Amino acid sequence: MTAEERIAELGIDLNQPSPPIANYVSAVQVGNLLFVSGHGPRRPNSSEMVTGKVGADLTVEEGYEAARLVGVQILASIKREIGSVDKVKRCVKALGMVNCTPDFVASGMAAIAPAMSRPLAHAAREAPTSASKPLLASMFQ
Repeated sequence: MTAEERIAELGIDLNQPSPPIANYVSAVQVGNLLFVSGHGPRRPNSSEMVTGKVGADLTVEEGYEAARLVGVQILASIKREIGSVDKVKRCVKALGMVNCTPDFVASGMAAIAPAMSRPLAHAAREAPTSASKPLLASMFQ
């Protein structure tokens, strides 16, 4: 099963990626490499972003859902830029930044990894936490 087939099976719509919120692009292709900008947890078909601190304003489950929203936005931007998520051969590194309380431990990419094939889901990962994020967003990846 391809990544696109798995995404469709899960009912995830990648046809409406959110536009960037500032003066940057969502993704840049250089040769056969695609560099993806940071994305926030925007709700589907909305400009509304999930805001708040995981562990204070948001439960772990709400933080997980916010991370999933970020992952969907990233995949939608990839699809818009190169035509299909199936064209991606490998995700080299994923960086997820979580707005949370000091005692919270993050692993946000796990929220979207089941939708992806092994080469996409298994990447070097980093998930630093901090006391705040731009626009008070709960996370960025």
